[in-house]
Amino acid sequence: MVVLGVRESKNQFHPDGLTLEQVQRFRQDFFDTQNNRNKISTGLLSDANVQAIPVPEQPGQYFLAFDVPRASREQMPVYVGLDPRSGTYKRRDGGDYRCDQDAVRRMLSDSNTSVPADSRILRGFSFPDDIDLKSLQQFRQLMASIRPGHPWLVHNDLELLKKLEGYRVDRPSRQEGLTLAGVLMFGKTEAIHDPECAPQFFPDFREVLTQDPDVRWTDRLYPDGTWEANLFQFYLQVWPRISAGLPRPFQLKNGQRQDETPAHTALREAFINSLVHADYSAPGGLVSIRHLNGFKFTNPGTLLVPIRQYYEGGVSVCRNKALQKMFSLIGGAEQAGSGADKIVRGWESAHWQRPYLEVKDQPDRVTLDLEMESILSEQARERLFEVFGEQADSLFGDRKTILAIVAVEGTVTHRRLRYRVDMHAADLSVLLKALCQEGYLTSTGWGSGTTYSLKETNAAPVAALHEESSLQNVESYEDKEYDTAEKKESSEQNVESLLENVESLPENVESVSEKLSAQQRLQKLVLQAASIGWRTLPELAEATGKSGKYLINRIIPSMVEAGQLERRYPQATHPHQAYRAVK
Repeated sequence: MVVLGVRESKNQFHPDGLTLEQVQRFRQDFFDTQNNRNKISTGLLSDANVQAIPVPEQPGQYFLAFDVPRASREQMPVYVGLDPRSGTYKRRDGGDYRCDQDAVRRMLSDSNTSVPADSRILRGFSFPDDIDLKSLQQFRQLMASIRPGHPWLVHNDLELLKKLEGYRVDRPSRQEGLTLAGVLMFGKTEAIHDPECAPQFFPDFREVLTQDPDVRWTDRLYPDGTWEANLFQFYLQVWPRISAGLPRPFQLKNGQRQDETPAHTALREAFINSLVHADYSAPGGLVSIRHLNGFKFTNPGTLLVPIRQYYEGGVSVCRNKALQKMFSLIGGAEQAGSGADKIVRGWESAHWQRPYLEVKDQPDRVTLDLEMESILSEQARERLFEVFGEQADSLFGDRKTILAIVAVEGTVTHRRLRYRVDMHAADLSVLLKALCQEGYLTSTGWGSGTTYSLKETNAAPVAALHEESSLQNVESYEDKEYDTAEKKESSEQNVESLLENVESLPENVESVSEKLSAQQRLQKLVLQAASIGWRTLPELAEATGKSGKYLINRIIPSMVEAGQLERRYPQATHPHQAYRAVK
């Protein structure tokens, strides 16, 4: 989000509004430049992404906000000038940094969705010389046990490999041969490490089941020459060791024992995802770690969808579709876009911390943390009691969850908490600020680099919070810091429309209201305004003449509880929350 009309002084932001004439000129300059292909390769922003927002209490002054969307996989790289090799930049923290040519090349490769990365035909490779036939035979047997009677099982090895897209014929050029997927999955070690294939391929499993700092790992599997280090063998040997770390409660289904739980499904999906979505042309190897409190999976490459989309699921974007097909035939690799859904739901079904996905660059790496640790574990409770004493018992809800995570992890960032706690970014920012002001947390750094840790002090925290008042305060954050996206929706046109509707209410409403108490009169006005349709907090405040803070603390919660109003979103602090009268 880029906002014009704001000045910064000592890490504080202040309105420095633009006139309407300036807004129109800047807006026109922007779109003229964006549509010039000599200036930039792709125009991502539409009219809806550029908004003029009136500055509160400063008539005639505006902010100009540019909501910059993430480029799709097909649009990347977006670059300035005419040459992607010299004009592609990545945003990191407070600066823009030019991408090296390898990073640009990988983006260009990912953007070509017509030919998946693992469908590339390898020059100079042949069947069966570069394939480990034992691995192919084991795959056939495993597939037969999971999918008995599958028509592909009757084919010979080469034909089966073709069906799996491990061997391909390129019709336009009439070139044929083993594909990258075929060699990665079933190839011999020396074939995989050939410069034509994946010379940086290095699958690495580490088991760390000790707290002894002098012991780096209790078990490890990596390409040491004692096994054919292809993806299928890595899967066969590592999956049993990883899954052994999950409890297997006794369950019956249709009279049959069920050894797998939703957590097992989540763990397998996470493990296979790290193999299927890796960029095998990028530096760095595959790393799968089992430790005392959970699992960690890291693969080279970038994430092809926004992190928020990853958690929401429903969109299948895969870098290596042939590998995805191969693993789906032996019981893994979801192809319907719900793989991430299974991971999140399966882990939460065991009441463990929400899976955390982290994306890094230089080099590009994607890491998924699966912690087998309850957010409110005994360790977290003891730590909170140690720091805050009996005051810790008065904490509840999101406040207690956040402090428990900080207690276990030591220090956290806003980004990490955002995906550990199901809260909107703006609400989380306000809550973290409040926890710092109340003496529970201390912050270090500034901006996106800010870290938070428990504020250890012998004195009790400033605020003694109680459940009911705290919940009201949390809901009032929505009024204090409405995010930019909500301000867009509450445009002048929407407010004017609301006022017109309120003014058209029956005249006898006022005469009836005079007979009611002040609170009942206010509730009546809220109901009248909300009877028209979904109304946001600022709209209800405008209609009733009361502040949003007063409504959210004194009026709306009791009306929701009484069944007079309903929320549009179940989460009370949702950034786009709206209310409607119950008919």
